[in-house]
Amino acid sequence: MGDGTTCVWPSDLEVSLGYDSITVYIAREFRPNTCRYDVTMEHENTHVDINRRVLNSHAASIRESIFRSVRRRFPRSYTGSTSVVSRAIRTLKDDITPRIQAMVREREAQHGELDSPESYAYWQSLCDRW
Repeated sequence: MGDGTTCVWPSDLEVSLGYDSITVYIAREFRPNTCRYDVTMEHENTHVDINRRVLNSHAASIRESIFRSVRRRFPRSYTGSTSVVSRAIRTLKDDITPRIQAMVREREAQHGELDSPESYAYWQSLCDRW
């Protein structure tokens, strides 16, 4: 622009939400092919399912929030030597943070229910000896 400002207007935007991979680790004290191991694995895989379900239930609103932010906040001029790309990304992140926080709150609430004393009592009741 000649005056030290750079105009940013995203022309192409690809949004991908998901988990690359999730690895479940079980403590050594739970030996494979035992009731305690199997129940613990099922419990931990329920945490994995919670992560996936909650992400899937929020993905559309997060994606729409990103596109709405682009429509509302761009084109945008930035000045200074800081990377304009990172500043533009920061602008988008600021706009979607409330949606991400809502997703995290829901996910943590569900994990809390799964890890409640009542839930642990249920899981442990599935084996004759815990």
